Amino acid sequence: MAMPNLITIDENDFAKNAAGLTVFWTLSGDVTLQTLADALTNVGSSATPPEEPSAVVALHRACDVVAKLYKLKVMPVRRGEYVLTSPPTVEVGADGGKTLKHAVHVTAKIEHGAPVVEGEGVEQIRAAFQAARATLAPADIGTWLCDKLRALKAIPLRDRGGVYFVPADLRVKWQKVATALGTCSAHKIHTLPTMKSADAIDAILAALTQDTRSTIDDIDEEIRGAALGTRALAGREKLARELRERVAHYETLLGVKLGELRASLDEVDGAIAAAVMTASSSDGQ
Repeated sequence: MAMPNLITIDENDFAKNAAGLTVFWTLSGDVTLQTLADALTNVGSSATPPEEPSAVVALHRACDVVAKLYKLKVMPVRRGEYVLTSPPTVEVGADGGKTLKHAVHVTAKIEHGAPVVEGEGVEQIRAAFQAARATLAPADIGTWLCDKLRALKAIPLRDRGGVYFVPADLRVKWQKVATALGTCSAHKIHTLPTMKSADAIDAILAALTQDTRSTIDDIDEEIRGAALGTRALAGREKLARELRERVAHYETLLGVKLGELRASLDEVDGAIAAAVMTASSSDGQ
């Protein structure tokens, strides 16, 4: 069988010629929070592990586990409250009308951060709840990875996410996260070196511009559309500052000037400052 043509890149060549890494992943199965935390420590990563799933999320997952075991259906009542029912039956009324009836086997809800369960399988739901609080599902890991990438000034290369670019000078931090996750779970992090070709730089700049402008538009719309409080505005100030730092980082990385993006950031900074003054005046009344 013919072997594929592979190109290996020396670390020194990477430092000189690579713009960074293109990364994406395939998530499969669960991993406990403690297992991931230990794996991060073992590889020397300073990344903060995810927070444990909330009580509401854990209860929903526990109900799903028990419902599947007994072939029941989970029906939400309101946030943090669920019932487990058997398949519906058709009941014919005196007038010949038909209605669907669901036999409720279990009720479960969160009160003061703890599960309150009544009906069948109480202990099983409580045990599944405790397990769910300590377990990270693929959705939890996906959210956490996106948070780590944002902290590393990564940019999404697709509108819907899923594929990201990590700057070369921050690749080691990302690789530690990827290695830790790979050693403790079935999740697969795929990493491809991205060289400083003209096409690659164009693609990176296009993605950076689109993502930055989209976020600026969101901030501007939020400020104009609602009277945000001082705390919310502080969050928008932080986000705008992070955008400015990311733009500066890519200017240095790629040797370009992004004057139009900086001008847009100046405008949104001005809009935030004006909104802060309005909010402060309102608070003082």
